[in-house]
Amino acid sequence: MAKDISILVVDDDASQVELIAEVLEQPAGYRILQAQSASEAMNIARKEDLSLIISDYYMPEEDGFSLCTQIKRDPLLCHIMFVLLTGATEVEKKVKGFDLGADDYITKPFHADELRARVKAMLRLRFLQEELEDDKQELSNLYHELEKSFEGILAVLTDLIGLRVPNAPLRAQRAVDLVRWMGDRLGLAPVQVDEVALAARIHEIGKIQLPDNLIRKPLAELSEQERTALNHFPVVSQTIISGIPRLQEVGVILKHQLENFDGSGFPDHLSMEQIPMASRLLRVANFIEQVTSAGPMTMEQILEQTIHVRGTILDPRIVQLLDEYLRIIQNPSWMEHKKQISIYELTEGMTLANDLATGKGTKLLPKNTRLSRANIDRILAHNQFDPIINNVYVFDSP
Repeated sequence: MAKDISILVVDDDASQVELIAEVLEQPAGYRILQAQSASEAMNIARKEDLSLIISDYYMPEEDGFSLCTQIKRDPLLCHIMFVLLTGATEVEKKVKGFDLGADDYITKPFHADELRARVKAMLRLRFLQEELEDDKQELSNLYHELEKSFEGILAVLTDLIGLRVPNAPLRAQRAVDLVRWMGDRLGLAPVQVDEVALAARIHEIGKIQLPDNLIRKPLAELSEQERTALNHFPVVSQTIISGIPRLQEVGVILKHQLENFDGSGFPDHLSMEQIPMASRLLRVANFIEQVTSAGPMTMEQILEQTIHVRGTILDPRIVQLLDEYLRIIQNPSWMEHKKQISIYELTEGMTLANDLATGKGTKLLPKNTRLSRANIDRILAHNQFDPIINNVYVFDSP
């Protein structure tokens, strides 16, 4: 194995290079290459598969620091272990060398046994690093294979839903867009946003076990008995995906997607903060699907329906965000002659382009309000204990 290890010794003193080569070649049997300048060393490093470079600090033209810097900055060479030779009292140079990426120092004059031991330790560290990189690559490959398998499972699930439930893919995409935006606005962690978006993608999977006549019937036309049967689909959703480890948390989200904010929902009659936030987000998507099942509705009609159930079926904060999502985010032309700012950017004379309300639904100021210093102070004070979760929009010109 030692003969497969190439070590480059760099020193302008040929006798010093020969001495190190003799120590390392016998009895270890390492393959020793020699260079007498930094430029020569770089040429060799680019051509040979080196495990270690031992370089003297003092060399004409470019010193050991310069060579170390070049090696460690080169993405193709930075894996090579680098050891500097220096005098016993040069503490500052040692510190600087470590800062530049040197892996170790050997102090001159050195003892042959110490040199062999230090080199052996450096090479052992190098091999451990290589094994770690190999393990990381293997794990990365395995992860990508698992991701491909997982995406395959999701594709099967979504195709199955699409075959059994009319227009489900379209509703799923709308739900994904809605919950992603709301999750971001509510400050959910990226992994939580991804999770609720995944839940939205397959949120109707529990309906595949329902009879065709029930699946295809508009929600507004369902009898009480049929509605009761339909309300069990969230529990079935969780059951269907329970055998997929990656979807355990998604299953919980799906199970509670028909819980109502006041505790009157299904299946566990959870209320308020007992309901996972992700499930509360899906609840608004389900509610919109319900009220629009009989036919298209205007944005204003949808918002009016959600206002009626604010605090009973839907979380008031989500209703508030829905107003912004439908009125502004889904209608880019609304932004003409307006701009989005934070509450800390508000200045006197600005005119609000939308109602300003707190997270609990308290309307602080109506749209078209021209801001005064007192208005701004009130907004900032209220935000301390009842944060404003909507974006703030003002007209371009006061």
